[in-house]
Parts: sequence; structure tokens; C-alpha cells
Amino acid sequence: MIIELKRGWGTISIPKVENFSFQNDDIAQLVEFTENRGWQELNKENGKYNLKPLKGYVVQCKTDTTINIPSETKSEWRETNTLTLDYTIEGFSDSLYMNTEGTKVLVVSHNDKTKIITLNLNKDSWVKTDELVLDNALFNEKNTTKSFTCNGDCNVFAISANDGVSGLVYVYKHIDNKWSRIDNDQIKSSTDEIEYGDTLKINGNGNILALSLTNKTDMKSYVHVYNYTDKWVRKDNNTLISDSFISYGDIIEFNKTGSVMALSITDENLNGGVILYKNKGDAGWEKYNDALLIEKCEYVSSMHLNDGGDRLIVGVVNDNDGVILMYVNDNNNNWVKRGNTLVGNNEGFGSMISVNSYGTKMITGEYHWNVINIS
Repeated sequence: MIIELKRGWGTISIPKVENFSFQNDDIAQLVEFTENRGWQELNKENGKYNLKPLKGYVVQCKTDTTINIPSETKSEWRETNTLTLDYTIEGFSDSLYMNTEGTKVLVVSHNDKTKIITLNLNKDSWVKTDELVLDNALFNEKNTTKSFTCNGDCNVFAISANDGVSGLVYVYKHIDNKWSRIDNDQIKSSTDEIEYGDTLKINGNGNILALSLTNKTDMKSYVHVYNYTDKWVRKDNNTLISDSFISYGDIIEFNKTGSVMALSITDENLNGGVILYKNKGDAGWEKYNDALLIEKCEYVSSMHLNDGGDRLIVGVVNDNDGVILMYVNDNNNNWVKRGNTLVGNNEGFGSMISVNSYGTKMITGEYHWNVINIS
């Protein structure tokens, strides 16, 4: 990391002091204040400045200069340890989640029973710290459709299961070092709802949950959105209907706070794309504008909203290649395509994408992984 300093007097306070150095020691002078000695000039000891992290120092520079603080960047992936978990993922659309700090992982295992396994990082090794077994028979049938999602901290997760006729969703929160259900048996299908919870998504903060379903009376696709305070509540204006779309909500994405939601769609002409909604609180969800239809796309394969909810990355897999597009909110309720369209001929390009919180770095692919910076 490089810090620029202007000629004259100034103050600095830095979090990392190891190997701290000026561009030229001859033109810079460091001063610190102590109650016992007052103002004292600091000199190098054994070739190094003896600084304390986050302490304030006065610096005088004879000319413009820089401070260099080496960063600990690592260019290669390094395996820490391998854990055998008796782990299979049959029936699940998502089965591994890591928290935003990189210190906790949730694994969904479906063997004889559905289990949620918790791994925590202990120094340099991953350790299994918890195993939650779901006792409901619907979760343990191999021919049921299941979906799993969790928040950014991996301390709230939702899991759904349906047998094509009835379905339900369990929501758990990690409280007092154990998983506790917080859904109160409130999130389950009614008699006219099928394919309940085929798609399931919770926002980064863990207080908004969306799920897809089909109404067997009108055969339209719906998305139900629940909000959590002391219990999960769905108001009438938190039900979104597919209208004329033949596919609606096969993929659901939130930004971190849940202020923006994106749903994948396919219209009657087999044009695939995305519809975006903004959260209006008690007034429900408001559509931004017309659907973003993507050329030569029948179905969206993957998508991701950045934390701020103003940048959407969409992946599409065609017959011969995959493409990735970026849309941004222009602050006038319009989502517009920005930047170049990425085209890849690797198998699986665009089928899965994961993007950093700012929406500026992305990993994509299925068999050949591509890491891409977005400016």
C-alpha cells in the first residue's frame, strides 16, 4: 500500500506498521508525543521505525514523498486441511455457503437424512463444530425437490422441500451457540400451491426471504416475500405474479439489505431476461421498468446483485458459448447495460458466477474457472 504525503507538516495513523518505510528517509521526519518526554523525534532502530498500530504521529516532509506499507498478498490458493463429512448433495440446488469473513462454512448433506454441518476456521484448519439433523420426513425423501440459502454471516439459513404437491420451509438462526427454528411453522404451502420453494433466497442481512411456487388453479408462477422482525410475515402486497411469463423466479437475487430484488424470467416468445424490483417497505415491491430481455437468451443461467443494489451481473449459457453482461442503475429508475459483453467458449462459462460485494471482481465457469476484474 502506498500513501502519498505532501510537503510540510501533517499527521498519520496506520493500522499496519511492520516494514513501514518512507520513499526517502532524508526528506521526512517523524515526531511523537508522550506525557513523560513531550515531543520527540523518532529515529530508526536496527533499520526500522518502532511504531504502534493506529497511534497518531506528526510527520514533516521537506518535499512531496510517499510511505510504503508492504501488503501480504498471496498469488496461489493453498489447501488448509481436508475433512471427510459423509457428504452428498443429492436433490439440492445449493449446498455450500461461506460467510463474508471467510471464517465459517455451512454444508448441506443429504444421505440417509438431511443435515446442516457447520465448519469454523480455527487458526489454519477447518473444524466441524455442529451438525443439525432435520427430522421432518419431507426433507429426508430422496425424490423431493429441495433448496437451501443462507445470509452473509451464515447465522441464518432457510431450507425448503416439496414433493410436487405440498411443501414447506424451515428457517433457523444461530442463537446461544445452537440452531433454533424461527419460522413457527408459518411458511408452508396451501392446498392450491405446488412446486413450493423450488427457488429460495434470503438477503445478506437475513431478514428478508423470497420463495417461488406455482398456483395449480391458474398455473401461474408466483414469488412470495417474507419479512422478519420477531416473526416471518408476508403481506398481500408482497406476492408477485408472473403475468404472461412462462418462467418467473427460477433464480432470485437480493442485494445485502434487501432493498433490490432481481427475478429471472422467460416470456411467451422464449426471450429470457431479468425483472428488477425495489423494496417500498409497507407499500410492497415496485417494478423498476420493463424486463431486461437478453438477445439470444431463452433462460438466464446465473445472476448476482452487488451489496449496494446498483450493479447486476447476468450469466447466460447458449448452445456453443456463454456470455456475461453487466447492468447498472442510472438513478432514474432505469437499468442500462454497461461495459463489454464477455463471451467465453469454455464449457460452463457464465453458468455459475460469484461476485464480490462491490460488483467489481467475479469468478465464473463450471469446469474452467475464469477470474475477471470489472472496472
